[in-house]
Amino acid sequence: MFLRARACPDLALISNLSCVQSFKPWADELSSAGFAHQPELPDDAARAQGNAQFSRILLLPGRQRAETRALLAHAALRLADGGQLVAAQLNTEGARSLQSDCEALLGEIHHESKFKSRVMWGNAARLDRALAAQWIEADQPTPVVEGEFLSRPGLFAWDRIDPGSALLAQHLPTDFRGTGADLGCGFGVLSKRLLERNPSITGLDCFEAEHRALQLAERNVSAVPLSRDLHVFSAKTLLKFHWHDVSRGLLRDDYDFIISNPPFHTGRMDEPSLGLSFLTAAARGLKPGGRFVLVANAHLPYETLLSQYFQKVTRIAQAQGYKVLEAGT
Repeated sequence: MFLRARACPDLALISNLSCVQSFKPWADELSSAGFAHQPELPDDAARAQGNAQFSRILLLPGRQRAETRALLAHAALRLADGGQLVAAQLNTEGARSLQSDCEALLGEIHHESKFKSRVMWGNAARLDRALAAQWIEADQPTPVVEGEFLSRPGLFAWDRIDPGSALLAQHLPTDFRGTGADLGCGFGVLSKRLLERNPSITGLDCFEAEHRALQLAERNVSAVPLSRDLHVFSAKTLLKFHWHDVSRGLLRDDYDFIISNPPFHTGRMDEPSLGLSFLTAAARGLKPGGRFVLVANAHLPYETLLSQYFQKVTRIAQAQGYKVLEAGT
C-alpha cells in the first residue's frame, strides 16, 4: 500500500499495489498513469481483528505533523508480520521530525539521506500500540470555531477561520439568488455563511480538491441551523459536494454566482498559477450576468485577469493584507 501516493514510473515495478490519495490533482495523476487508487484508507475489518495484510507500506507525509502521525499509526497497524514501513520526506519539510516520530512509534529503524531528503524504514515488531491509538485519535474530526464546525488536522486553517475567509464572510452579498458554487470550499465555512445570508439561493455546488475536507464540508454545510435568526436552508436548498480539481474547469457553465477563497500554493510551495486557474474557471462557469466574489492576498494582481473576463471589477473591502473583489458583467 502507498499512502499519500504520487505517480512515478517505478511504481509499475510493484505488484498488487493499493494507492491512497485524498488530493484530487495527485489522484488524477495516478489515474493518468494507470494506477488504481482510493481517496481514504478502507475501513479494514481484517486490521481491526488484528489480521494485518500488507507486506510493505510506503508513505509520504501529509500537510501537518498530526495528520502524518496518524498515517504512520494506520500504516504500522496494517503491516503483516515481518512487513516493512517506508517513509520519506524532504529535509526542508520536516524529515528529522518524521524520523523522530518513526523511532517513537516503531522503536529501532533504519534511515538514509540523499538528494536533500531522508528515507526511513522499519517493521512493527516493537510497535507502541498505545502511541498509535493516541495519534489516530488526535486526527479524528473535532469541533472548532466554538463548536460550529467539524474539522481535522491537515486541512487548510483546520482549527480556525483564516483571515481571508473571515473577511470574505463579513462582506458576502445578501442578494444572491438561484444556483451558485463555492470553489475550494474547505470544510465549509464560506458555504455555510453564504447560505445563512442568502435565503433566495436554491442550489449550491461545493467544490474541493481535498477529500478529507470535502467530507467535513458536507456535514458542516448540510447541518440545519438551530437559531431562529438563521435560515433553515438544508431542507429547501439543493446542495452538492464535488471532489474535483477546479483548475481543470467546472462541471457546468450556468451558475448565477460563484464565491471563492482561491488557493495559491500546493503543499508548502507557492504556485500563483493555481489561483489564476480558479479565476478562469469561475469566469467560464458563470452564465451571462453572473457575479463572482472572491478574497485574495492584497498584493496579488487578480484585477488584471478579472478585467479580461468581466466588464466591472470592484474592490469591496481590504484589511489585514487581504482584499475582497466582486466581478460581473
